[in-house]
Amino acid sequence: MGEVYAAEDERLRRKVAIKLIASDKVADSEARERFEREAQAASALNHPNICTIFEINDHEAQPFLVMEYLEGQDLGKLSATGRVELSSLARQEIAHWPWNSAPSCWDTFFCAKAA
Repeated sequence: MGEVYAAEDERLRRKVAIKLIASDKVADSEARERFEREAQAASALNHPNICTIFEINDHEAQPFLVMEYLEGQDLGKLSATGRVELSSLARQEIAHWPWNSAPSCWDTFFCAKAA
């Protein structure tokens, strides 16, 4: 669904995550609506395991979310070792979900970092 990057909020001097809609989905109105619903859902919740949404906006027709940066393990690497039980994920800090294959309900709950 998108790409997430680590960034620096220069005004507040804090690390943030910036999520963009995947470049091949930018023109897709359904993907844009889903992206906005994701931001609305996450911003309505307050929980240590859910990223805080700081801003939703767009720049040159590219929608983006600015959210809390969370440290954690790379789920792609974790799942490469074999089957991963959901119960074990709930006990770990996850920092990356393969967004293009993630169930939509999980998009809201994980932040990612890209190199």
